[in-house]
Amino acid sequence: MFFCCHHCNSTKLVKFENILNCTDLDDDIEKKLKYYCKTFPNTDNQVIIEALDSDEKVINTKLLLLAVFLGTENPNKINESINLRKYLIKEMKKFEDDVIAYYEIIECDESHFKSDKDTLLRRIKIHLSASSPFTSFKRQIIKDNSKLYQEFGQYLTEPL
Repeated sequence: MFFCCHHCNSTKLVKFENILNCTDLDDDIEKKLKYYCKTFPNTDNQVIIEALDSDEKVINTKLLLLAVFLGTENPNKINESINLRKYLIKEMKKFEDDVIAYYEIIECDESHFKSDKDTLLRRIKIHLSASSPFTSFKRQIIKDNSKLYQEFGQYLTEPL
């Protein structure tokens, strides 16, 4: 994480060094960590980051991301984390709604819905692009579901 938002930067400055470099293709952040978000309100552990490697940089990055999304002992950081999780959940719900709508159109198989299907596919591609907020969380959903991966896996090739 480099120059993101004030919350992320100030959390990182507190005690996090030797983390993955998201601009370095060798530090492929999507192959070293898994990102999960539970979107149902008031759920414990709404954000889960899973390390796929025991490397110190991977573990430190996981701990940093958890501090960013779950907060630290500082009351301001906790409030900032709550707001960030709310934003994450809204983004994930938008993504989920677009994927559900896309499959509803496919299932009805009506040709007059083709433009709607194309619009939804464009929106899904945008959700999966590196410029989208919380892309790793969205891509993880695709990777973890074989049917979704078959349909949308081809749009995961753009590095973050």
